[in-house]
Amino acid sequence: MIGLTTAINLRQEGHNVDIWAKAISPGTTSDVAAAFWYPYAAFPVEAVSRWAQESFGNFAQLAKTPEAGISPTTVNKFFQSEVDTPKWRDAVRDYEEFVTHDHPGYRSGFKFATWTIDMTRYMPYLKNTWKELGGRVSFKPLESFDEVPESYSLIINCTGLGARELANDNALIAARGRVVMMKPFKNQPREILLDAGDETFAMIVPRANDIVLGGTYEENEEDRANDEKAVEAIIARCSKLCPELAAKKREIIGSACGLRPVRSAVRLQLEKISKSRTIIHNYGHGGAGVTLAWGCAQDVAKLVAKC
Repeated sequence: MIGLTTAINLRQEGHNVDIWAKAISPGTTSDVAAAFWYPYAAFPVEAVSRWAQESFGNFAQLAKTPEAGISPTTVNKFFQSEVDTPKWRDAVRDYEEFVTHDHPGYRSGFKFATWTIDMTRYMPYLKNTWKELGGRVSFKPLESFDEVPESYSLIINCTGLGARELANDNALIAARGRVVMMKPFKNQPREILLDAGDETFAMIVPRANDIVLGGTYEENEEDRANDEKAVEAIIARCSKLCPELAAKKREIIGSACGLRPVRSAVRLQLEKISKSRTIIHNYGHGGAGVTLAWGCAQDVAKLVAKC
């Protein structure tokens, strides 16, 4: 999604762009994301807040196009003790802290207005947009940037975890995320519900055709095999936020697992590696790829202009 968004933005600004990809939707981590606008697990905070705000505006425009799968909603995050006010508070709209008595085990929380991005619809929309712009995709896994012909004056590196090898970036790690999909049901939550967990947490994300339950954030874990115990644990945690879920286990559609590309700071910078080779890096978005994609794409376009 980072690569598609960046390429679309550059193409719309009149640049001649090709995509080289090891994998394309629906075979990417982006496709299994329980995506909603939320500046989560990405740094540095100031840059993330700005990128997030810019992306928020893009989603507001995209929400006018039904096929994009963007819907307005509210995030409600619950805490067992006092609210931990996020550092990116100023980047969100209609932020409000509250005390709760409706969810046993939780004392407080915060909420804010946001967007749900249904990736089952949004990824096809991005692909169609790219195609309509005359864009091309070549399936060309790379072992080195040297494999890119000199006829390409600039390389934009949106390879996510692939940058560990391509950019020799040892600061980049994987954080495994697992989600469960279930059928909609009567009296289901209408807004996004989260708790304040760390490696494991509860997340309920209603979408048009299903509900996504999560989740996990497990650094340096890269095994994406099915794990029934992990699925059961996700359902149990989410049932604390929504007790009705415990009786709906038969409605489970499936589960999915992806690897977030996590770094101490998003790498968005220009690197001149030779007299004839310039690379703009755009990776390491952690759990906030959807939230930051358009803002980062706009910064990439500014760097391209400098070149």
